Amino acid sequence: MFFLHELDRYRHNLAKEFTAEEHAAMTIHAIRDLRDRSIAGTVIVPLCYLLGSFITDYASEHWQLFLSLGTLFFIALVLRILAIRAFSRKELRGDRYWQTTYFGANLFMGLIFGCFVGSAVIFYHDSLSLALIIILLAGIGGGSLASYCIWRLLSYSYLLCILLPAIGAGFYIGNSVTVPIAIAFSFFLIFNLVQTKQWNENYWQSVINIFLLEKNSLELKKVNSQLAVEIIDHKNTSRNIAISRQKLQDLYNAAHDAILIFNLDGQVIDVNNTMLKMFEADRQEVLKLDITNRPASRLNPQLDLKKIWQETLQGKDQEFEWLAKKEVKNERFYVQVNMRKTKWGEDTVVIATVRDIDARKRSEERELQARQSLAKTEGYLLSILEYANLPICCKDSSFNYILVNREFERLAGIEGIENQELKSKSDFDIFPGSWAEEFRKQDEEVKEKGIPMEFQTKLLFADGEHVFTSAKFPLRDQENKVYGIGSICTDITPQIQAMQAAQAASQAKSEFLANISHELRTPMHGILGYARLGQKRTDIVSKAKLNEYFSVISESGSRLMDLLNNLLDFSRLEVGKMRYTMSQKDLLSRIHQLVYELTPLAAEKHLTFQVTSESGKISAFCDQEKIVQVLRNLISNAIKFSFKDTVITISCKTIHDKNDFPRQQISVHNVGVAIPENELTTIFEKFIQSSATKSGAGGTGLGLAICKQLLDDHKSKIWAENLQGGITVFRFWLPVAEERLVRGNTLQAVSPPIS
Repeated sequence: MFFLHELDRYRHNLAKEFTAEEHAAMTIHAIRDLRDRSIAGTVIVPLCYLLGSFITDYASEHWQLFLSLGTLFFIALVLRILAIRAFSRKELRGDRYWQTTYFGANLFMGLIFGCFVGSAVIFYHDSLSLALIIILLAGIGGGSLASYCIWRLLSYSYLLCILLPAIGAGFYIGNSVTVPIAIAFSFFLIFNLVQTKQWNENYWQSVINIFLLEKNSLELKKVNSQLAVEIIDHKNTSRNIAISRQKLQDLYNAAHDAILIFNLDGQVIDVNNTMLKMFEADRQEVLKLDITNRPASRLNPQLDLKKIWQETLQGKDQEFEWLAKKEVKNERFYVQVNMRKTKWGEDTVVIATVRDIDARKRSEERELQARQSLAKTEGYLLSILEYANLPICCKDSSFNYILVNREFERLAGIEGIENQELKSKSDFDIFPGSWAEEFRKQDEEVKEKGIPMEFQTKLLFADGEHVFTSAKFPLRDQENKVYGIGSICTDITPQIQAMQAAQAASQAKSEFLANISHELRTPMHGILGYARLGQKRTDIVSKAKLNEYFSVISESGSRLMDLLNNLLDFSRLEVGKMRYTMSQKDLLSRIHQLVYELTPLAAEKHLTFQVTSESGKISAFCDQEKIVQVLRNLISNAIKFSFKDTVITISCKTIHDKNDFPRQQISVHNVGVAIPENELTTIFEKFIQSSATKSGAGGTGLGLAICKQLLDDHKSKIWAENLQGGITVFRFWLPVAEERLVRGNTLQAVSPPIS
């Protein structure tokens, strides 16, 4: 059929093979498009015939010819309407028959109108009526170019039918009026025939391209589904890496032993927090330590550090005791040092572990004293009780203390009380009333039941609340009668805190998993929305408008990729592998482009944007793409948390910090949910969201953390503020030009601006 030939004429130019189903779908689309284009012509052509006939004297002077042509017009019009109705059916069956009918009806109408115009040229070649008929003929001829260009054969045939009779009549009359008109219509016919070919080619290529676009959109959805699975796998891997790294870092800093790491030149390159606390030293001072240039120790004259160092470099493990001194309190204490040469990543280093053995030595001394006093006092069992690390006490049947160890004295704050004096004291003489009442109830229950029992008690100390478990047991004499109560206490606060920290980490993980799927939907809305908009408006919008839709789809796809890149960037930032390309850039145009990209998302809440700059440009020395990533996160957050029908403002002004360096301060204002004042800092931590906004608003908890890290790497700063009128603002600053402030051997950022 005709349409099959039309489609085959152009699809080979696209190097794309279509299935029979795809071929049929494009053909049906073209048939219905032809129907829509020709509906107006069904009414206009008969009206033009009637208008030309009645305004001139054609209908009255040549009424027989007028009625004959009108009858033929009516028959052709009925056939054309029936064909259009057949094209309107949902299921196009027998469409080849109706295509032929439609083809014939249009040609018949064109031929009738051409005969009408040709006869009018003959009848009225010397009157003004000819001008009106010629105008009608030119309008219908031009309209046919737009209506029938889909079907090249129909368009060519229709133009010939309506114009050739007029051209022939003009040359037949041959006077000074009709001949120029015939020549003009000949050129008009040739121009339209040439133009029809170009329009026909553009239309069919557009049909094929739109079909390919819709097909690619479906394929993109499948790819996005696969990406979602890959994101989950990547997220699990990133979480495991982050957890492992955090565990190693926590283990390193929380180790009971102090740790120093030396390079092979004897220079300290790293130290853990235990070392700083043990020696009450400053990290920078410790990092300046060079073991090869250290003078002989007056406190340890028997040790040769240089010899120990050389033997360590030879691969011999070293262990020795060292008498050290705390810098602040000037206290001396003993430590045990172990040194070993080993691999640390790709480097070879010497790791020194330092253990505080001063307590052990004192314990040894106390143990020696205890052993000496065993013969004079109550024996070895009392010595164990005395030096046990857990608070232990014994009470008589009246619940008065008869024996406590030193740990109990320290905990209760009763150091120095003699046992004789202690025997007259109860819990009410030592502890606050509420504590004493709780302890008394526990003792009475153990005495009444006569069995060991365990209790858990919360006590508030100066450093916070502590939770103790007390194992209480009855003391029995040789007749198995209860004559007192014994108690051993254990502080389980660290275990509870560790459990709470684990639960908080699990909760943050769950929120992250739930919110990442929400974040992926936003750019997908942009892609699907503009694809559907282009599909609906294909026949009424220009090629430039379609190109605009394709651009927005591409930008939304890029935004989806940006979200995935955020996850990858977070991983790179975590492992320190992010790369920056610093240069002088004007950010204003990129900000406008970003606002245009996010406008469809903002339109859902009827939000508008306002971009202001004092100088008409935003010149800064930075990595432009990283800063655009920061702005995208901030503006996206503003859209999420803004109230409907409000304005989001992106403003920039040049300021000077306290060192008088010029800065570009960029701010994003929105009117919406306020951030609690105590969370203005914590929201920049990873996986953390504000308690006022995290419920139902989505978000991964990574956006602001990435923003902060990117700006930290720019030696810059970001912060949040709550202003009057429910306005929340995020501000950050960038250097106007490249600058470096060197202090010692460290490259440092200049001070942040004062808001």
